[in-house]
Amino acid sequence: GRVASAFMGSLTVIITFLIALNFINPYLATFSAVLTSIEPSFLGLTKVYGLDSPTVLLFTLTVYFALKTFREDKSKIRYAILTYISLGLAISTRFNNVLLFILIPLVGLIYQSEIFKKPKLFLFHVLSLFLIPALIFYSLWAWLWFDPIHRFQDTFGHWTGVSEYFSGKIQLLPPSYYLIVFSAMV
Repeated sequence: GRVASAFMGSLTVIITFLIALNFINPYLATFSAVLTSIEPSFLGLTKVYGLDSPTVLLFTLTVYFALKTFREDKSKIRYAILTYISLGLAISTRFNNVLLFILIPLVGLIYQSEIFKKPKLFLFHVLSLFLIPALIFYSLWAWLWFDPIHRFQDTFGHWTGVSEYFSGKIQLLPPSYYLIVFSAMV
């Protein structure tokens, strides 16, 4: 378990290097890889067997393929499909990777991709962006197969009764300013 976690952390460092190498320059690529590899929280998370290493790996891999999709002149479809597959795996690993649904179109807008200029191509990518990850998510979660709607609601609905500590008091629901305080602390 811990070896797999360390291996995924190493792959994350390599992908970080490749992102900076392909899109910036070799010096910054080396600096980025070294900085990632010695960052304390990254080191701590890659020493423990848990979901953090695959989450970071698949997030970084999805960003890499998205950048390749919008930057490469050749093989755009191949990189787009790899983006959507890695996105599905990332979301299947941890739900907070749904933030990639926001990041991927932003990357395309930053690079002013031709995908946004051609209506049929745009429609293909929008449908693929949602359908391929959804199919991967559904196929990997056997628990959803028999009653997907009810079980999906159970998955997300069970948090309503979980109490949480906030400002030293246990509360069923956090106060409305919880997100602001949490963001400031992070």
